[in-house]
Amino acid sequence: MPPSRDGLTDARGRTRWPWVLQHHVLVGVLALRLRDALTATLEAQVTGRRPDPDDLAILAAAVAEAHAAGALALDGSLRWRWSPAELASVRHTVADAAYELLGGPSAPRIGECDGPGCGWFFLDRTKRGNRRWCTMRDCGQQAKTAGRRARRGGAG
Repeated sequence: MPPSRDGLTDARGRTRWPWVLQHHVLVGVLALRLRDALTATLEAQVTGRRPDPDDLAILAAAVAEAHAAGALALDGSLRWRWSPAELASVRHTVADAAYELLGGPSAPRIGECDGPGCGWFFLDRTKRGNRRWCTMRDCGQQAKTAGRRARRGGAG
């Protein structure tokens, strides 16, 4: 049988296990808070509303934590890097990317998919700035098919 990788092989590992679980749950909760704050902030950006100060505070705290935990690396361009061994590195990467996007020149080109029930955000890189769907393959095709059916009176 292969050796256990869950850390429960000795008394020390069993003593640490509740802390490890608590840490992973906390990282997950912080990731969900960031997701919710980022979603609300993106929706505000798309609709031209002011973001909620509480959402901005969550984003600011996540970006500050990310930068405190990371290291700057120069590999063609200056970027923040985090240890892939740390579970929080995913949250740090998302927080930094959100900061770069919302604080950069592309922010006015953020859009939200018009597909029914979709809600995905995208960066509109079209020349005219009139993109409507997350992808043409998914929501765009569904909308066009529904439009054709409606024009035909619901047939086929």
